[in-house]
Amino acid sequence: MSGRILIIDTVATNRILLKVRLEQARYQVTTAGSLNEARLQLSLSRWDLIVIDMSTLGPEAAAFTRALRRESGGSGVPIIGIGRFETARARRAVLEAGADEVLAKPLNDTLLRARIRSLLRARETEAELRFHEDTNRALGFAEPEAPYDLSGAESGVAGLPLRMVLLSAETEASAELAEALEARAGQPVPLWQADSFLAQEVFAQVPDVVLIDARPMTETQHDPGWVFRLIADLRSRTDSRHTAQLVLTSATGADAEIAAMALDMGANDTVTEAAPVEELHLRLTRLAAQKLRLDRLRATVHKSAEAAITCPLTGLHNRRYALAHTATLLERHRQNRETVAVLVLDVDHFKSVNDRFGHAAGDQVLQEIAARLRDALRPVDLIARIGGEEFLVVIPRLSPRRATETGERLRQAVEGVTFALPDGHEVTLTISVGVTTCTAGVGAAIAPETLIARADQALYDAKGNGRNQVRLLRDGAAA
Repeated sequence: MSGRILIIDTVATNRILLKVRLEQARYQVTTAGSLNEARLQLSLSRWDLIVIDMSTLGPEAAAFTRALRRESGGSGVPIIGIGRFETARARRAVLEAGADEVLAKPLNDTLLRARIRSLLRARETEAELRFHEDTNRALGFAEPEAPYDLSGAESGVAGLPLRMVLLSAETEASAELAEALEARAGQPVPLWQADSFLAQEVFAQVPDVVLIDARPMTETQHDPGWVFRLIADLRSRTDSRHTAQLVLTSATGADAEIAAMALDMGANDTVTEAAPVEELHLRLTRLAAQKLRLDRLRATVHKSAEAAITCPLTGLHNRRYALAHTATLLERHRQNRETVAVLVLDVDHFKSVNDRFGHAAGDQVLQEIAARLRDALRPVDLIARIGGEEFLVVIPRLSPRRATETGERLRQAVEGVTFALPDGHEVTLTISVGVTTCTAGVGAAIAPETLIARADQALYDAKGNGRNQVRLLRDGAAA
């Protein structure tokens, strides 16, 4: 997974060594030797993650982190605070300042890389949901966001419903931890044996966050396989798929490898048994708040997608949504100088179906064609019905060659198919496809209608040259 990382550290040697280590993992890394330099870098470029040495920069680092969190409304760029922390209180202060993770030096490379991968995945998930929400808000369907303060202070998430469960291979060994958490949280913390918890066909109450006690407690539990199976099983179930997971390990070097694997398997966070119950509760509360925020985003996206933005006949998005979504997509990829492909598809001689067999037959054929086109694309690709028998497909990061290949795949999805009509007749149909792409540059803007018009030109070319073919109008670069 690639990503742009900014390292902030006053010690040049530390910056250089960490930069080399992260570049070996294929990240694009830039360093800053002061907070002023970091502010300049943040104003000039987009960053996917920040690593900041909290111990060398002192109290100013905490103020810097809090400011970043306030500016982003509580989310924003993931932050990893590193340093030599003398006390558990010092570690917790880093989290309270708004850091997503705190790692003590000397850094464990395996755990650091796994934590970066985990944070970048989470950022990408939220960014994608927010992107769809932005489209829906442009259409007037999304409700105003109720911001969550995830700056780290427990008061920032006070009042949020925290449905928490503690899972363990041996409940007796985890009973003391459950009691400590209950005292801290002021609410019951159900303790379950892991297999018994998964044995439920339907959870009576789906937890917002689960704490998995993965500390080795008996000789048989030095095999961490049950932890990984538990993480995977929770992620695979429909009801617990989005439940946040925090894995508690021992403080040994071997368990750092277990923590790294847990993150790569899908856990949201890990912490060692050296963390006091106050830090555990803080991490759990923040994970619950994050989960609730993502639940709200998912609900908004789902609700909006059903509200007047779909074609009632085919179930595809309609023209109104397609234009708004494409405009948002173009702006997003304009900033990164990425290519967007636009395809316009038209059913050849469709009018003859309506004229010969009636509109009910034509509607049925359109439904089947729409289903075939949708099945030939990825779920993340946009496909919409924008006219009577005309469809629009928009796909980012697709070269002209690959866009043409996609058009050919869609054409073949319809060619040669026999469509059964309600009266017993059968028809075969074809489609013509017009393709264009746009590689947008920073500072430029292009309207979705312009790209659709270009794809329409290519479609007319396909129609004029015999139909049932794909034609490409070369890249409309907006430099």
